[in-house]
Amino acid sequence: KAQLSIMAWSLLLAFFFLWYTGANSQYTLTQPEAQSFPLRQTAKISCTMSRDTQVTTYNIHWYQQNTGESPKYLLYDTGSNGRFTGSKDTSANAAYLTITNFQAEHEADYYCGFAYGSGSTWNWVFGGGTQLTVTGQPTVSPSVQVFAPSQE
Repeated sequence: KAQLSIMAWSLLLAFFFLWYTGANSQYTLTQPEAQSFPLRQTAKISCTMSRDTQVTTYNIHWYQQNTGESPKYLLYDTGSNGRFTGSKDTSANAAYLTITNFQAEHEADYYCGFAYGSGSTWNWVFGGGTQLTVTGQPTVSPSVQVFAPSQE
């Protein structure tokens, strides 16, 4: 009987753990880790919601983070801001950030996020971020120049 009791408790704990982790992971946003686009083309980043959450239910916010800087707020949901435009695809359950006329200055990390809750209790969920780079940018090797010692 002791073995049966231990087995029953083990199964109950395993079930509770699976239920708990599933319940707390219901809100996830998935972004590609890195993407690269040619200069002057259209760049498009996806932000896919977990299957049990509908992209139409929440307003997606987009952020841009340049290396060594704080994230900068870019865009609200399906709005536009200069070359940046937000959109949603309900069949893919995803939101998108589109950058027209992609330039080297757009190289940065981009994050999508949304808030859920009510009253005074709100929680934020963010994607893992997408590092956006320019395809085929020439790399310049460092050069060293040696000078004669100064006479002064």
